[in-house]
Amino acid sequence: MKDDEPAKRITITNSSDVVQEVNISLSFGYPDSDSDGNLLMNYEDEEAAESFGLDEILRVFPRQFELAPDERQILRLQVPQSETRSRDDGLYWTRMNITSNERTRAVEEGVEDRIGARISYRIQQNIGIFFKKGDVRTGLELLEINQSRDPDTGYLRLLPQLQRTGNSPFMGTMFATLRDASGAVVAESERTFSVYFTQTRPIGFDTSELPSGNYTATIRFEPVRADVSARDQIPGEALEIDVGVEW
Repeated sequence: MKDDEPAKRITITNSSDVVQEVNISLSFGYPDSDSDGNLLMNYEDEEAAESFGLDEILRVFPRQFELAPDERQILRLQVPQSETRSRDDGLYWTRMNITSNERTRAVEEGVEDRIGARISYRIQQNIGIFFKKGDVRTGLELLEINQSRDPDTGYLRLLPQLQRTGNSPFMGTMFATLRDASGAVVAESERTFSVYFTQTRPIGFDTSELPSGNYTATIRFEPVRADVSARDQIPGEALEIDVGVEW
């Protein structure tokens, strides 16, 4: 969604063979990490929610409904321009929680001397909803980078701590190559990632078959992802760093 296209639709389909009760809720959150680069979701950042959250202004209709088997429901999403007119240019977001469970059945009458148990499953899907206002750009700054190599497995792990710049999270791809002293590429790695604020995003190589020596790891961070359409990519500058490695 963006300021010149503030309304969207999402279609929800019941692919099960029973009637489902569906509830829609919103919660501000974003992918984060601990100091070791382990991925986690941060739903506790109240300051970021106040600055970038859509929870209070995004209108979703309907929020509760039932779906028969193979039935579809269109959700209408709208960000009123009156709510964003005073906001700075940038990317705003929230998480949409779609929870469904089998419709509660009425207790059968006339059944005596029978004890039983029934299990029902609740399914929850969580998707990001983004709104672009005005001129939106992103970028990255490297704060520090640590490295470790497991002597038993030979797995080399690089831990860049990154800070996003611009007025949007950086959603892109990390490309990494490892070169030996002659400059020949001996290992490569690639992964998608995102940096919403300041986060650690690890990337590594299997070096178990490589001899001891001096190597150079080159990591390139590009604001492009194969799973995001070209029209939705946030423009920004790539960042490339070289790291010396020895074992």
